[in-house]
Amino acid sequence: KTDAIQKEPHFLLSSRCVRIWYSKRTTPRELHNYYFEFCFDNDQQIKQENIQIEALSSMFQIDNQYMIDKNSYILHVICSNFVPMGPYMGLILSKIILNVSSDYRYHKLKMWFDSSKLSVQKSKYNDSVVIIDPVLCLRVYKWYNCPANLD
Repeated sequence: KTDAIQKEPHFLLSSRCVRIWYSKRTTPRELHNYYFEFCFDNDQQIKQENIQIEALSSMFQIDNQYMIDKNSYILHVICSNFVPMGPYMGLILSKIILNVSSDYRYHKLKMWFDSSKLSVQKSKYNDSVVIIDPVLCLRVYKWYNCPANLD
């Protein structure tokens, strides 16, 4: 069973965007999947959440402690509009806002990316913002617990 993390996506702040991909859903209604893979630095991960990876045997326990992606999360967003994405891979998520639309039917997701964790330049925010609207569904998965059918 793959369970989404029951948290708002705000806990992903200060994580690095490692990968972005998207796909069109095969449904009668035109929907688009957007996937963002975020990775925390090792010292940040301890502060954010303590993840325990259980191994099948003691032989794999040592290897699991040093897995590169063990502190990665997948942000899965389903949107009814196609939104072109810029090259945000390698940048740090510096601000995120999830608002409810005025008719209370959908959400609007805004994410700001920066090259530094200590961003002082507000003018950079205008160039590195992703706006996904309307958001029909938003889920956050741990990388090792995401659905097998990610496109």
